[in-house]
Amino acid sequence: AIVAAFGGTIVRSPYPMHGRTSCILHDGTGIFAGIPGPFLAGRYHSLIADRATLPPELPVIAQTADGIVMAVRHGERPVVGLQFHPESIMSEFGYLVLANFLRLAGLPLPAILPTRDDELSGCRQSPPPLPCIPVTF
Repeated sequence: AIVAAFGGTIVRSPYPMHGRTSCILHDGTGIFAGIPGPFLAGRYHSLIADRATLPPELPVIAQTADGIVMAVRHGERPVVGLQFHPESIMSEFGYLVLANFLRLAGLPLPAILPTRDDELSGCRQSPPPLPCIPVTF
């Protein structure tokens, strides 16, 4: 939507990316400050920005290995657009991306930011017991 709002074109992706990960290459600045690169990020989309139509004020700051635009940043305004989902459990360093966003927006940060390992530790716990009676939907 950000690319379209500034005059770029949105097109159908050559391959849908619903619940899949990709390596994200980034410039290490702004929203990506302090984040190792490349990193894995969760993607849930079938539309992408057409790189050839990006307006000059929206340079690409992150992309996949095959050149799909994953993030843009406006050159003069406080506008950043992400194609991936930092909040996804599949995204490495997602909380750091979100913390950088809060910093850039001048908003307070939570005292403790969870890590991806913190998130995954909940998945390693024993599953709840199965119900004693049949369950149907």
